[in-house]
Amino acid sequence: MLPETNRVGMDAETSGFGYVSSTNEYKVVRVMFSNDTEFVEVYIYTLGSGNGWRNVGKFNFGAYLEEGIFVDGVLYWLDYESETIAPFDLAEEKFFEPLSFPVPPEDNASADYKLRGLDGCLVCAMNLPVNGADCWNTWILKKKVDNQPLGWSKHIKNQELEASTSKIFVDLEERFIRVFPHKNTFVSLKELGEEDTKMMESVEIEETESLAQPFNQLTLDSYL
Repeated sequence: MLPETNRVGMDAETSGFGYVSSTNEYKVVRVMFSNDTEFVEVYIYTLGSGNGWRNVGKFNFGAYLEEGIFVDGVLYWLDYESETIAPFDLAEEKFFEPLSFPVPPEDNASADYKLRGLDGCLVCAMNLPVNGADCWNTWILKKKVDNQPLGWSKHIKNQELEASTSKIFVDLEERFIRVFPHKNTFVSLKELGEEDTKMMESVEIEETESLAQPFNQLTLDSYL
C-alpha cells in the first residue's frame, strides 16, 4: 500500500511502474490532471528512498487513459487528446518527444488502441471491427539503430477470441478503477529499504452453486 499524494483539485489520474537498471531503483509514477488545464502534474515514488512522493513538475500533455506501459526504462501513455503516445524516461524523470499513432485515428474513427510490452519492445494494437468480428492490427516500435528515427513496423493481425472460463479468486473490499498485470518477483521490499510495509488485504469468498450456472458465469465473464 502506497501513501496518498494529497493533491487537491485534480479530476483524474493514471500511473505506471518500472525499473531503472543504472541505479537499481524501482519507481512508481503517478500522472494527475485537471479538466480545467492543459497541464498534468507528475509525482514519483522511489521504493526504499524514504522520500515519499516527489512532485517532479508540470507537463503540457492531455488526459491519459489506462496505465503506463513499461518497456526498457521508459513508461508509455496513450494520449487520445493530442493523438500521440507520451514516453516518460524513468532515469531522467521527464517526457520525451511524443510518438505518433501507427495509423491516424481520423482514418479509423471506430478504432480502439492498446499499448503493451512484448520481448522488450513497445506494441501498439488497434481494434477495428471487420465483417462483424473484432480484429486487432498490431505494430511494434522499432528500436533506434545508427541514429535513425524510431518507426512502427506492422506485425500481425489477430481475431479476438472470447475466454472460455473464468474464476473468482478473492473479493476485495475496496473499489478499483483498473487492474494491472502482475508478475511474481524475488525482490525484497525490506532489502530495498521499504519500512513498515502494509500489504493490501483481501477477503476470501466461498464458491456458491449459483456462480456455476451458465447465465451467471457469462455475466461474470462480461463484467471482468
